[in-house]
Amino acid sequence: AQSFFWPGNELTTEQGMAKLREAYSKFVSLEDYPVHPLFGKMTKEQSQQLQCRHFELHLGFVHPQV
Repeated sequence: AQSFFWPGNELTTEQGMAKLREAYSKFVSLEDYPVHPLFGKMTKEQSQQLQCRHFELHLGFVHPQV
């Protein structure tokens, strides 16, 4: 799993954000979301809100180089 989540090539902050936006666009275009393993069946709005909070958590660790 490490090679999937931590690919060997480095990305700029802008490239990483572009990939995140693309993945989120695919996610919100789904007709039906899978049942969450912890929270069970959630509405589309609840799932999107949860994902946004999850992004927010991880993006707090990003420190772009100036």
